[in-house]
Amino acid sequence: MLCWFFPAGGRRVELITLFKELGKVIVGDVAPIAPTLYFADEPILLPPMKDDRCLSFLIDTCKRKRVSAVIPLIDPEIVFLAKNKDVFSAESVMPIVSGLDSAEIGSDKLATYEFFRKIGIPTPRTALLEEHPSFIASTAFPLILKPRFGSAGQGIYVCADENELSFWADKLRGLDYILQEMLGGDEITIDGFSTGDGVLVQAVQRKRLKVRSGEVERAVTVKKPLLFEYMEHIAANLRPFGPFNVQVFSAGDRFGFTEINLRFGGGYPLAHRAGARFPELVRDLFLGRTIKTRVGNYQEGLYMLRYDSAVYTTCLVEDF
Repeated sequence: MLCWFFPAGGRRVELITLFKELGKVIVGDVAPIAPTLYFADEPILLPPMKDDRCLSFLIDTCKRKRVSAVIPLIDPEIVFLAKNKDVFSAESVMPIVSGLDSAEIGSDKLATYEFFRKIGIPTPRTALLEEHPSFIASTAFPLILKPRFGSAGQGIYVCADENELSFWADKLRGLDYILQEMLGGDEITIDGFSTGDGVLVQAVQRKRLKVRSGEVERAVTVKKPLLFEYMEHIAANLRPFGPFNVQVFSAGDRFGFTEINLRFGGGYPLAHRAGARFPELVRDLFLGRTIKTRVGNYQEGLYMLRYDSAVYTTCLVEDF
């Protein structure tokens, strides 16, 4: 039986249940109150990802549980797993993660901007926060401040004018922040899948309608032909392995690409219900099967309207 290992399940319950249709699911987390632990076939508490014990613990778990593939769901895992990809492969475990060069581009918003510029993808002007005096001389407000290595929409500030920018520049002095031109229009996430050879296998566009705590809560699938072309160009140059998603702002026929996440996006279940089958593609990657390209083959106009649910328990997962 195939066995899928998610080292940081968090609250991604719906995605976990999709993989349970394809084999055994092991979910790890550093906290015993992570909801996904209670939907796994086998829950495991893990040491922190930065802990020196983590790699040996993960490898040992994969060997004992006969894990087929390790699948990251949060940004801090990406570079960690990419750096140790060969260690897992030596144990016949496939990390569903891109190469280190690609992982470092996706984890660094300044590097992402430079990558987009280099390959001719439209992207908003971006610079390090300390370069703000020269930046604002040629860029109109409002501007947006983001952690250079941030995730989940945390630590983001909008500056309406120079006074607000000066306030935040002083408050965030010494921290790794970027300053970015703020774009208007629709915010679209494009879920993509590639096999590491530069070929885009599938891409599904979903327009965000409401976001909560950095993750999409309500969205609808859309199709803009030019965005598929941009995604193919990104995949050809970035060569991602497995699922990835790209954030883009769309205003009429103008686009601005802002982020790359080399993992399953939080709103992926909408793409799945619309016709994408990324868990099956992950399975086929592991089994070495030929994967056919079906970019844009999904249902348009499908809405996702998320709501809260809960786990009730008197017994938490025990400490490792």
